[in-house]
Amino acid sequence: MFFLRKLQNERTLQRIYIGHGHPITRYRQSIAYSEAQVIQQHERILASIAVQLPEAIHRHMYGLLVATSERLLFITSSRHYGSFFDIYPYDTIEQLRTRRLKQTEIVLRFRRMEKVFIVSFVDERLSEFRQVIRAQMQPSS
Repeated sequence: MFFLRKLQNERTLQRIYIGHGHPITRYRQSIAYSEAQVIQQHERILASIAVQLPEAIHRHMYGLLVATSERLLFITSSRHYGSFFDIYPYDTIEQLRTRRLKQTEIVLRFRRMEKVFIVSFVDERLSEFRQVIRAQMQPSS
């Protein structure tokens, strides 16, 4: 019974964070870290996609871009490089765009820098994610 409950919980988290039908193996630790230590109780997850940092910076650093009701997060956890997260307040993001070179990338432009993430799974979640971020970037009236 415990195993079935655990499996059902993992599938629910998989749907929330990376979508149904995508392999969870590389993202399992990041999802657990996010749930246990990063996402605050008052925050709602609005959208999330699986990404990785370009190899020039970190080889095989897989993680999640998570748009919450409060902030945008990059969350990662691995036995190779540990657990950490970056916070990107919506009001500091000047531009969000996608580009396709060898792979599909999400580019976040800030005042003095750009952050590039490689999208792990290109599907309908990507356009949904972009819409959510753009809506959160709009100043509230």
